[in-house]
Amino acid sequence: MGSRNYSWPLIILFFGIMLLLNTTGVIGWDIWIYTLRFWPILVIIVGINIILGSSRLGRIIQSLLTLILLLFVFVVSYIQYSEKGITMLPSSLNEWVLQGGSGMFNLTDNLVREDFWISSNEYEEVNRREIKMNMSASEFLLEDSIDIDEYILVNSSYPKAFRPPVIERELEDDVLNIYIDGAGREKFNLFTNESEYEVKIGHPDIVTDFDINLGAGKGEVELSKIQIEDFVVEVGAGNLTTAFSINSLPKGEIRFIVGAGRVNLIIPQRISYSLEYDLGIGNIKINDKTVSGISGGKGSYESEDYRMSDTRINMLVTVGVGTFNIENR
Repeated sequence: MGSRNYSWPLIILFFGIMLLLNTTGVIGWDIWIYTLRFWPILVIIVGINIILGSSRLGRIIQSLLTLILLLFVFVVSYIQYSEKGITMLPSSLNEWVLQGGSGMFNLTDNLVREDFWISSNEYEEVNRREIKMNMSASEFLLEDSIDIDEYILVNSSYPKAFRPPVIERELEDDVLNIYIDGAGREKFNLFTNESEYEVKIGHPDIVTDFDINLGAGKGEVELSKIQIEDFVVEVGAGNLTTAFSINSLPKGEIRFIVGAGRVNLIIPQRISYSLEYDLGIGNIKINDKTVSGISGGKGSYESEDYRMSDTRINMLVTVGVGTFNIENR
């Protein structure tokens, strides 16, 4: 009588633990961008099971190889997801994985690098800007700059198999509408990298509205000089950090919609704020700490000195199973 084969129970356990880490917020959902690259390992496991057969020794070897392969997938996926490695592993191994494992874990040679911009010479009488960004599954940095003459400058990097990113523009009266649609898959493709973008906004004296949608991946928004009216963000399973200075605080609507991901909002220490929120089973935190005055369902919250402060902002926040965090610096 042969020994039991634990290959498939191990696979089910692996996916169950991963999903539990996602739903509890220990690991973000965007780790699956890296994990699902290794789905052919399931085919390899099936092949190993067929070759080794149903003998006692064969089943033991199958179970051990399955465990080793699953640990390999998790370690590589987590290191690339976290971008800082696993502390218990040698730094040389972490660095090797982060650098692409000698070409095994990335396809940087198959990336297309392309720049897009809207020159200030194209439209001379612009008194307001409306920027919509649909970044899908990507990594991006959005920042303002006084060092460029363009209304917007986008440096992009995306897999050859993807549909190229698109930047559209339209001038209505004195309002320049800008729409950025990130690169996306046109067909099934194995082992593709995320697209990456560096977006710079010039002419920070122009009043600007932002509408940003991040599906999965990571985004950083660093705005310190630009005049902002409305600022709307929607995050699916991604991780977005947004930092404002005292000069760039939005003066109009501020809305954050968080699905299963995380949004970290960084504002100056002296800024007071209020929240009108709709909270599911996720979290709304202040400086990464749960606040007793915030519970599930709809409600409102004010910082301690909100009513006495001269500089304050009002936000609308909707959270599903993810996390919204406010950090004062």
